[in-house]
Amino acid sequence: MTSVRRLGPEAIIERRNCGAGDRSHARRSLAESAQWFYMQSVNLMRRNGASSSNELPEVLTKLVRTSYLFTNPALGAESLRGLLDYATTNSEAWIPQIVAHVHLADWDLLYASELGTKFEESAAASYEQAYDLLLEQRIAQDTIEEIFSPEMPVVLPSFVANPLVSDETPQSKGYIDVAFVITEEGKSKQIEVLDTTTDVPRAAERDLVRTIKFSRFRPRVTAGRFADSAPIVVRYYLND
Repeated sequence: MTSVRRLGPEAIIERRNCGAGDRSHARRSLAESAQWFYMQSVNLMRRNGASSSNELPEVLTKLVRTSYLFTNPALGAESLRGLLDYATTNSEAWIPQIVAHVHLADWDLLYASELGTKFEESAAASYEQAYDLLLEQRIAQDTIEEIFSPEMPVVLPSFVANPLVSDETPQSKGYIDVAFVITEEGKSKQIEVLDTTTDVPRAAERDLVRTIKFSRFRPRVTAGRFADSAPIVVRYYLND
């Protein structure tokens, strides 16, 4: 079982002097107030023996989301460990437990450059553990592929809208086909625009390439192991 410490004020990273102007400072203060409220709710539920309450994962998820929006990787990681602990303790099914492992690995990988290389190593170990559990529990292959080899690559964090997903609509103004490789560390390389409709602006191509270049992806399983992927082709439709 994963051990989760009590969430306390030290979990909120001190950033009050980093805002740009009064508006930024006000938004930061509101975020910290919300995080403090969520942490107190989590601690209260745990003190009252309500660690199996359905409300606990909801509050922890809110902590993860606000931690992402206001760049608090330490608190987000601690909250995700709480979600993993909850899934391990309260779910008899394996999928929720494995997905919780994967989400914690996603977070560690996303913030490895800020939290240190050990978090990238931790992410790799968590991905391997999750994948091994999927195999050991004989989870259906299509479920495994949905997690680790989906047709549309998973951009981190997975709980926000994937910026590469763009559906064709009657109002679409063309498309861009782009190919790229996802490395074992979840980075992109060999980005290449393959084709576009004739009326696609060059600026749109540059924006899409830039989005891919600076995104972090969930590593993909190729031939049973985590490795650089084969080139992935994404068709991106231009919509208003």
